[in-house]
Amino acid sequence: MHLTIGKILKEYKEYLTDYEIEQLRKVQRGKTDFAAQVKQLQLALFAEEWDFMMDSASNPMSQEATNRVNRKRKAFGMNPVDASGFGAERSSKLFCEEVVRHTKNYNELL
Repeated sequence: MHLTIGKILKEYKEYLTDYEIEQLRKVQRGKTDFAAQVKQLQLALFAEEWDFMMDSASNPMSQEATNRVNRKRKAFGMNPVDASGFGAERSSKLFCEEVVRHTKNYNELL
């Protein structure tokens, strides 16, 4: 599966919120280096992995939001978030690295 940001916007729209779509478009238009674009994409697609920073130790998402996030993660072939709202370590970063590599709108230093 060779996903690009454009393909995600076109073929996975049903799994994304309006805010995520807006953030993905910003990443798509941005002209940043590889690492920065990976981080921006990760924040746009998998913001739930940072939500725990805003809460003490419990999952800050409602059950409905958790279900939506897990449907999206499953569509991308990723493990669901656990009861605390955490995703599998590094899987979203690796996913985003592959998407950025296939999108080819970054300036990677060789």
